[in-house]
Amino acid sequence: MKNNKGLTLVETLMALAVASILLTLSIPAISKYKSRSLLAYNARMLKTDINGAKMYAVKANSFVVCQIYDSYYELFVDDGSGGATQGDWKSEGGEKLIVKRTFPPSLSLQSNFPGNHFRFRGYGRIRPGTVTIKSVSGSRIDLVMNALGRVRLVTR
Repeated sequence: MKNNKGLTLVETLMALAVASILLTLSIPAISKYKSRSLLAYNARMLKTDINGAKMYAVKANSFVVCQIYDSYYELFVDDGSGGATQGDWKSEGGEKLIVKRTFPPSLSLQSNFPGNHFRFRGYGRIRPGTVTIKSVSGSRIDLVMNALGRVRLVTR
């Protein structure tokens, strides 16, 4: 009587071939998912920071500016402390930097705000506009702000 324990070499090679084909087919989907989740994470982070800046502006009864650059953004209090000029849209002197976040190289920022910046006041009204986060794969998320400062995410 013959003892048949385990797999033969042909069966093992066939199982490896099927597994490698399935893995090859799933890699593009996994990388696309990773790119989309990175884009969504950074968009949510920006939205959270903007909402926090609105609350800080009301609490401090001062201007809070969001300056947008290609690969990062910064939020700072534009209150003129430390010898700076209040309300000049520039982070200088002893003005408090609330947050500065750098995006990964695969993402870029754009806005339709004049000067690529906007600010919140103590009473909450701002100029409406859009901040767009784009990935190198072509997908993008818009952060749309209305005149009352409400931020919503729109996936394109």
